[in-house]
Order: sequence, then C-alpha cells, then structure tokens
Amino acid sequence: MFSEMPDGWPAADPSTIDAALAHVHDALDDEATLIRRLSAYYRTDGDYAGATFLDLHPNDPASVSPSDLLAVTTLSVDIPPRAVRRLIEPSADATRSTVCWAPQSWTLPSTC
Repeated sequence: MFSEMPDGWPAADPSTIDAALAHVHDALDDEATLIRRLSAYYRTDGDYAGATFLDLHPNDPASVSPSDLLAVTTLSVDIPPRAVRRLIEPSADATRSTVCWAPQSWTLPSTC
C-alpha cells in the first residue's frame, strides 16, 4: 500500500532489518510449526486475536467500524479516544481512511 517512507520517519538500521527478516524466515521455515501456529491464532476457542478479526461483525473490508477497533484491542493496542472518534465519526478523516485502506483493485484518489 505504501511504497515510500513517510516524511520525518528515520530509516531503519540495516542490522535491524536483517534481524527482523531472520525472525520472519525462522517463523516461516518449518511448515508444520507454521500450520500449528496459524491454526492456534485463528481458533475460536483460544485466546489469540485471529478469529476476532475474521468473525466480529460488522466486518466490512471497506470501512472502519467499532468492531474493528474492538478487534485491535485484542492485540493489547490502546486506541486513544481522539483516534477512535476520528475513525468512527463521519468526517473527512474517516472517509480518507476508508478510501486509503481500500483494496488495490479500486481506483483511489491521489491523496492516499
């Protein structure tokens, strides 16, 4: 979705990127472990967040709803009240977020 570093963001140190990629490769290298981890993440009777993202309704990929914000909190991510209001209440910010997160097959304005 984003192809360039946002203005003002520092570039990551190459050793940090290499370490992160090593962790990714380790996590994906063993197919049996990968399947076990993904199955656990999406089990509805477990305590991981995956099923919440898929099953909490409404689940519209083209909008941000209170159910999306609730799902994010299952990742132990705090969403400040101002951010909640900016995403949920009808506003230019909410509309821009919806448009900019739309599937790539949609035609998007150049403001994203």
